[in-house]
Amino acid sequence: MNEGVAAVLAALIAVAGVGLGLFGARWQARAAQQQAIAAIEAVRAQGREQNNQWRRTLRRDVWVDFLGAVDSFIESVNAIASHQLEHDYACAQAELEGVTRQRIREVHDAFRKIELEGPEEIIDKAAQLRMAVRNTLAQLDLDVPARRGRQRLEEAALQEEGPAPATRALEALQRLEEEASRGEPSVEDAYATLQAVRDTSLLSDDEATATVMYSSRRRPEVDLERLITRGHWPDVVEARAAFVIAARAHLDGLP
Repeated sequence: MNEGVAAVLAALIAVAGVGLGLFGARWQARAAQQQAIAAIEAVRAQGREQNNQWRRTLRRDVWVDFLGAVDSFIESVNAIASHQLEHDYACAQAELEGVTRQRIREVHDAFRKIELEGPEEIIDKAAQLRMAVRNTLAQLDLDVPARRGRQRLEEAALQEEGPAPATRALEALQRLEEEASRGEPSVEDAYATLQAVRDTSLLSDDEATATVMYSSRRRPEVDLERLITRGHWPDVVEARAAFVIAARAHLDGLP
């Protein structure tokens, strides 16, 4: 082999070596890049899982606080019912105006946290439960002052002689109740009864209105005896159970 041919072969071999070296380096770089991408994805997946776990824990705590507020409200409502079963309407009124209103504020505050944390299906169930709580309070806002007002009228009538104001008011309420048992009382009769109650000057306007409204209905808005016997307030308990089922399903990752 002459020197020219040898030089050409040496050059070709050198070029081939460089090409192979470049190919190998590129392959190694690509492999390293893929490994880096895989490592980044693993870190991201771990981060997402940690974030999901954190969100689940946060939501669970928010939901537990909401249920605790609802349960505290139910305890206060049951205390009101117990007072009324014992005809201690003054204590029932005090419980309603004090503890119960504080408890429903706590329910509203806890619900706002659920609105922020979501998800939407839990917000909907929480809203239904809050509505049941609010409806229960609305019933008691009528029931408690009405029973308290009726008691004050009866106490005053016992000390009266003849057809005095309290006695006339009670008679008017009784007539209104009899009309309600047969159907819807007339507006005129309801207004006349309200005037008779106001004429006693024993009740505030709110108490007088609640007393007349209570007597103008076919049945009490709150059946205390049934509720105490059953040990719960059905609408609230049903909405609470639905909320718990939805919360469990979400925590378990079910649809």
